[in-house]
Amino acid sequence: MTYIKFLLILTLTFLSTLAKSQTNDTIPETEGVDITVVVKNIRGETGKIMMGLYDSAEKFELNTDGQYANGTIENGQSTIVYHNVKPGTYAIKCFHDANNNNQIDFDGYMPEEDYGSSNNPIEYGPPTFKAAKFVVNDTNLNFDILF
Repeated sequence: MTYIKFLLILTLTFLSTLAKSQTNDTIPETEGVDITVVVKNIRGETGKIMMGLYDSAEKFELNTDGQYANGTIENGQSTIVYHNVKPGTYAIKCFHDANNNNQIDFDGYMPEEDYGSSNNPIEYGPPTFKAAKFVVNDTNLNFDILF
């Protein structure tokens, strides 16, 4: 009889824990802010905008472990919103994938498709994290990236 009581208590404990976890999962919680990015001066309406949000220089330079998004183009611009971004230092870079091949195309060493980054730095060569970085605190952010 003691064994049965033990199993019953164990089962009820497990079920109450499961019920609590399901209840908590259904409550929407905001864990960060929204970052709205408007890419402007896009030449042509074909293709898409491919964008990455990175939280370190290494990830930015290597194009790894970013938060990626694609945007449609309308009237020479595209808007992408990142939701629930946690506080920290970030940088954004993007390009116009005009031919929908999911990569930026080059003619030798020069890109054939337009690209840009947060803060719109004027640099010779690819964008750098140092020039594009910004800080996320507790306020929603808006960026315009100009091609």
